[in-house]
Amino acid sequence: MEKIYPHVLSQGCLDGACLLYSIMNAHKTLTGKKSTKEWVKLISIVPSPTYYLDGNGSVVDSDVSDNLTEKIILSTIINSFKLFKNAKFSVEVKDIIHLKGCDYKNSVFIFCVAPEKLKSTFNSDRSVSDHWVCAVGKNKDSLLVQCSIAIHNTETKNYYEEKMLNERHYNESFSLNHINKKNIFSNMVYKISLVE
Repeated sequence: MEKIYPHVLSQGCLDGACLLYSIMNAHKTLTGKKSTKEWVKLISIVPSPTYYLDGNGSVVDSDVSDNLTEKIILSTIINSFKLFKNAKFSVEVKDIIHLKGCDYKNSVFIFCVAPEKLKSTFNSDRSVSDHWVCAVGKNKDSLLVQCSIAIHNTETKNYYEEKMLNERHYNESFSLNHINKKNIFSNMVYKISLVE
């Protein structure tokens, strides 16, 4: 059996750092660089490490569109990409429909999956309130995503990674038919673009 060397960065078994790993996977995908220095910078700006590392995820409240959680997350994402000095990035809040329509050439999306969809799509038995992933492309049927917990879900399936023609790696897919407000928190979709 061929050994897999993961390209998608994965979180630990006990943390809820999927948002932070989605940020780092976006950075790595857009720049081609995995940097410990960038990780340290990211950890240094989070408002409260416990908020992201307690194993519960970021606790997104789907019933409140303008809440403190949303502001903290947006601030974390924007400030993270400002700190990364090896390239220039733009961060935009987008509607979920943009996940289907983007060409992904110089962009990725970080978005938040609802817990029910997390169980059915990513075969996760984790009891978290949400899960963040990084969409790196699409095909005719699916978004191609980097999921930081996929490597831990090997009891239900074998871990895999695929490489797209543009050299981007992904380890999960998300049906385009499932892009809706029931499955994705509509106020938690962020387009990250490399500015040239």
